[in-house]
Amino acid sequence: MTAPATVDITVRPASAKPLPTAPSLPVSLPLPPTATVAELKRALASKYPRLHVHRQRLTLDAPPDFPGAKANGGAKPRVLDDDETLAAAGLASGGHVRVKDLGPQIGWRTVYVIEYLGPLLLHPLFYHGKALIYRWALPYDHSALQRTTYALVMLHFLKRELETLYLHKFSRSTMPFAFVFRNSAHYWLLSGAL
Repeated sequence: MTAPATVDITVRPASAKPLPTAPSLPVSLPLPPTATVAELKRALASKYPRLHVHRQRLTLDAPPDFPGAKANGGAKPRVLDDDETLAAAGLASGGHVRVKDLGPQIGWRTVYVIEYLGPLLLHPLFYHGKALIYRWALPYDHSALQRTTYALVMLHFLKRELETLYLHKFSRSTMPFAFVFRNSAHYWLLSGAL
């Protein structure tokens, strides 16, 4: 028996609520069984342009005997990897997947540039703006240790910015935009302001 040329994959929202970026879900998409999950995401994004491929998380409903059962008695859905083929995911003869909208995304390179920019902006503000920040204090000059530490910290974060821009390769292309503030807090507050 030969494998079908295409299979219809039905995509449903992960929750009971309709997705604002894809309000007319569920939808059926014809794809070859050798297609990857990334190709399924691209097909879904072409149908719903606001649901960009980086905003999508596709899952399969787990079988009832799945070992990682949730506390409420249901089974955890299995997240599909972009490189996985539909056949390997058990969708060679059709089936359905669920899509979750992960929200606005931002590139990892941009995240790191924002994170390391904090100390590069805040350290000079405190170091050179001492007359404005420490108005109540007596006039003073920075010690040799303070000058050296300032120079080393500035060089360290400048090096990290250059590595991010020209050296690093990122395994994932994006992350949710809302996480930028949480990720940047360490560099902007702990390393920058303190």
